[in-house]
Amino acid sequence: MRRQALWIGLVGLALVLGTVVAVRATHFTFPPLRTRAFPGFDVDLPYGPKDADDKNYANGRANIGSIAGLTSSAYVRWEPGDLYTDDEVALARKALALVLHNEALPLPITTEIAVPGKNRTRSWAARVGGQALWTTQIACGVRRVMVTTAGRGDNVERLHRRVAGSFHCRPDAARERTAGQVPVAFDVGAGWFRQASSAADVRITNRRFSLLARVYSSGGITEDIPADIRAFVEATTPTFKFGERVGDDWAIRVDVDGEELHGWMTVRLCPDTIHLLLISLGDADRRDDSRALLKRARCRRPDEAPQTWPELPDQADAK
Repeated sequence: MRRQALWIGLVGLALVLGTVVAVRATHFTFPPLRTRAFPGFDVDLPYGPKDADDKNYANGRANIGSIAGLTSSAYVRWEPGDLYTDDEVALARKALALVLHNEALPLPITTEIAVPGKNRTRSWAARVGGQALWTTQIACGVRRVMVTTAGRGDNVERLHRRVAGSFHCRPDAARERTAGQVPVAFDVGAGWFRQASSAADVRITNRRFSLLARVYSSGGITEDIPADIRAFVEATTPTFKFGERVGDDWAIRVDVDGEELHGWMTVRLCPDTIHLLLISLGDADRRDDSRALLKRARCRRPDEAPQTWPELPDQADAK
């Protein structure tokens, strides 16, 4: 299978962003903050009701809502992986525009967003309609933590700098060793190879088909991929299209470098509130075989060791 890394990463990001309820707030001046502890880090966030899936070390989220529209809102999400690339930041801005039904205009960041310690960071900001949204992504061990603040007043940047400046990464050495693992098992036998992938997914191929597994926290992603999320993925990734649903599986079609591939996507619940997004891809006339392969992807049992696969050799080496 030819180059799929970019679109797979963007589809995964689109699914994540599609589950995020846009953080909204009216004008506020200088809201008080409280320290909130999460697995492996803590950060000061505004007061407000918390809607969270925040017990899992590897993947989680927390949304701090507004109180009667008078206080600020914030959103925190963490998952294994490196800081966003330029393409992923661009997709994040596009996602904001789609969620808030308005153009996302980049805001300049004239002074670096300061975060304590030596953690690598990346920040971006945008104005969408009357709202300003500021985001900082922080490398914390093997995970990336994304903190977003939003509001309609002139103090959103100041608030965001206070929030980011309170962040403290406290990695758990034992959990760090397993946080980046995708708890999947592919029962496909010999003849398969590992493809280049991000820290957040596992991809294998036998040159005729490809299988992918990616982890999500339980927030927003369920065994059924809702219509609004499917529409969101298609809008942010124009080369990706959903087809009909057959049982628990969704037919998909994707254009990769001018080559049209067909396959299936499904979501399965695993222990510890983890959901696996599973994708199988192949040629259009092998859709049944592609779906049969998808059935061979499952949650890895706690007593199973992670699978290993040989590297995919170059075409010249394979001859």
